[in-house]
Amino acid sequence: MILHIRYFPLLISIFLLSACASDIQEDGPAVKTAKACQRAKESNPDIIKGFKITACTNTGVWMVDEYDDGGQLVKRFDFLNQEYAGPESQGIFMPVGLLGGDAPQKLQTIRQALNDKLLHPPET
Repeated sequence: MILHIRYFPLLISIFLLSACASDIQEDGPAVKTAKACQRAKESNPDIIKGFKITACTNTGVWMVDEYDDGGQLVKRFDFLNQEYAGPESQGIFMPVGLLGGDAPQKLQTIRQALNDKLLHPPET
């Protein structure tokens, strides 16, 4: 049986595709965080004491609500749009930069801490 030259591109592409399919890549850190956030949001949105996850992005936490010990809503954070709602803004979302000082850095610190906590939840 002689193969015609016109079949070689097809055979090569089939061979290459089968080789790619065998290499399963592990999820990267952002994907792991996103999956952990979605799991927590669906099954246990208040996995992190004092915070309730309300939305996730493809890199982790998007929006969270912060509650005091009595269960009262204190602050809301929108990490994607860099916005904050709390006593300083009369509960209305505003750009975190308008708060002045190191507020933008604090917002990112909170987000990072939440994402880290999602990846390493406390053992029960």
